[in-house]
Amino acid sequence: MATADWDQEQFRQRVEANLAAGRFRLIVAVDAITEELKRTLRYLNEHSAADVQVLALELEYIADGDAEIVFPRTYGEELARPSKKRGRWDETALLRALEEGSTPEGFAAARCVWDLMTERCVRFSWGTGLNPGVTGYLMMDGIEQPVLSVYAGPDRTSSVSINFEWMAARGATSERLEQLAAQIRKLPGASERLAGLEASGFKRRPGLPVETVLSRSGAVDQIEQTLAELASSPASATAESWRTS
Repeated sequence: MATADWDQEQFRQRVEANLAAGRFRLIVAVDAITEELKRTLRYLNEHSAADVQVLALELEYIADGDAEIVFPRTYGEELARPSKKRGRWDETALLRALEEGSTPEGFAAARCVWDLMTERCVRFSWGTGLNPGVTGYLMMDGIEQPVLSVYAGPDRTSSVSINFEWMAARGATSERLEQLAAQIRKLPGASERLAGLEASGFKRRPGLPVETVLSRSGAVDQIEQTLAELASSPASATAESWRTS
């Protein structure tokens, strides 16, 4: 039953506005919060927009005779709480986080990918999440496309995402995306990451872990070849504009 001071229409409008702006909290209710779930929550909060929170709610049920008790416990608020003072990341923070969170081999591979991006990308979009992230745009068939993103995570969780979903939404053809997928699958250990990609209508952004995929022999060379084939023209912006976009 609605209270006297509750406005249903106003509530509906506020919900619509928050969803449209990407401000919401997702709560996963479970019987038990496992370590695997904690890792998943950390990943989601690190790679989501600042105003998106993903939490877990554990509901432990205990019954003793006629007494029934539910003990709630939450996890994730300390991860998901957005910082209003946090601005956009930059190259210095990205490289520092990649180095601190990776093995020497992993950082070397990630640094090589970053150097390739600065050579080929026409624009960068820097993230504002809990950890540094950046999306690189390449010219494909006359359109700026957000081809790949680099996410610097702690404890060897850094990755490079291939943004098929975003490219499809910006007009990339299925033929072009199939060509890209074929090139990415040549990376050692990458094929399983792209499983079901075409069947989903390219509505996926598979991540390639720095440590287990990109640091393997030949992986960076394949990325270089892929970016060279994708780019329809040399990068048309200066290094300074890349870093400040």
